[in-house]
Amino acid sequence: MPAQFTVRVFFLFLFFPLFYKHLDARPIYYPQNDIEETAQPHKDELINAYFEIVHISFPIVSRSEFDPQLASTLCLASMYALSHVFCPEAKSIDPWVFLNFLGRAIPLEARNASLDSIEAALLYSQRHTYIFRAPTMPGLMAEIGNLVGMAHDVGLNVDPTNWKIPESEKKRRKRLWWGIYMQDKWSALTLGRPSYLHGDQHNVPMMTMADFDDFKFQAHSTSSPNSESRKEYVSKRMFIAMADLTVMLSDVLSTFYTVRAVQMLKNMSTKEKDVCILSFTDRLDQWHSVYGFLFHENQDLFPDPTGTLQLGYYTLEIALCRAVLRDKYDHPIRERGEKVVLLVIELLRTLQISRLRAFWWAASKVNFSIVGAFMFSMLLTSIEDQEIDSWMSRISVYLKLLKEHSINFDTTKLACIRLELLSKVDNLMEDGGSGRATEPITSSDVNGFVAGMTVPSESTDDTNDESQGQTQLEDEHTIYSVDDPFEFMPFDPFGDSENFDWGALMEA
Repeated sequence: MPAQFTVRVFFLFLFFPLFYKHLDARPIYYPQNDIEETAQPHKDELINAYFEIVHISFPIVSRSEFDPQLASTLCLASMYALSHVFCPEAKSIDPWVFLNFLGRAIPLEARNASLDSIEAALLYSQRHTYIFRAPTMPGLMAEIGNLVGMAHDVGLNVDPTNWKIPESEKKRRKRLWWGIYMQDKWSALTLGRPSYLHGDQHNVPMMTMADFDDFKFQAHSTSSPNSESRKEYVSKRMFIAMADLTVMLSDVLSTFYTVRAVQMLKNMSTKEKDVCILSFTDRLDQWHSVYGFLFHENQDLFPDPTGTLQLGYYTLEIALCRAVLRDKYDHPIRERGEKVVLLVIELLRTLQISRLRAFWWAASKVNFSIVGAFMFSMLLTSIEDQEIDSWMSRISVYLKLLKEHSINFDTTKLACIRLELLSKVDNLMEDGGSGRATEPITSSDVNGFVAGMTVPSESTDDTNDESQGQTQLEDEHTIYSVDDPFEFMPFDPFGDSENFDWGALMEA
């Protein structure tokens, strides 16, 4: 027995270097680590900005347990990348130093995933947009697939409640899992891609306030004497509400936006469809009755992190309405969709400065675009003159608001660019003269218009330089101007191709 044990130990030590090398997340070609050297002059300011702005909107990292001296370089780089735009002191630092390092290091770290590397990858997937295009972040869905794979490697999809691990790790695992879940589902919606996660492969319970740092208050109070504590409360409550909303989003996607679901819906009776639709509208109403207070009772908070949640709720409402109206333009849910659009316009019209800094989630950029695309769908399926004029007016107001906010608010820039291009379809209505359509406008109507369409110049002055309207370059990174109508491929982020032929548009 001792001899056998000795032989096993011998072979273990003999082959361990080979096993270790196979799983090594930091081979000789691992990217050079100059993160700390780059951030050092303003490291404290960057970390403070992260917890004051980013953490309030996305409370993944435990504030009470975080130690910058012990944190991994990967986690610090992802935190610096997110907080950089909110840290005036670090303006001279090139954020691409952090982004380029993360882009090369995370795929290597995925070989031997840990909670640290997963946390960094999740934060990295929420990175700010510096180049506006469609999809907003090329390769994002592939990155999320990598992130989901890392999560499965360490068992984040399994309920850790009865595991013999520290309570703090159980809480961290739950926060990370639901963060990944939200990122997967909202990216699937906004980019029009299949989701990687399915309900039968995870059993992690919904988060509660106890899964975050210790919190004194057990009930909501609008008059808490401790504004910082209330801010933390709203932050965590918002994150839980977003996770709960995302569960509903997942069900909407699987019911209406999969290849199989589209075929199944065609075979359902009208009564069956109505029962299905009613179940979703009831769930949305119930969700709003529980979490709706977060939309209106935080004017005294700075920053107020609830803008992302409010827009997410409106977007889910629109996703449901769009799916139902895909085949039946006169369904009663059309009125619900109209009300939601008016709420989004009101959200933009009354957007407070306290919301701007914490309103940065990656999905929000495309969510504003989804609203604009839905408005055009409503316009193109309108029959009555009054309804057509009403939608044209709303689109004009929405575009104006997007433009005004885009000056200092990156979250609306992509939607503004896309809606400007879509707005050129207005010429279709103008060319119709006084004879309004008596039937909903079809794809053949739009395609006929688009095929012969030429995009008008911003100026009629023939002496203008040929480069007018072209994209501008800033340093080595492309920064797009809002006035350029062809800065990106304007794919509809979640709908079908019923109303538009973008191929014909781009060939025109």
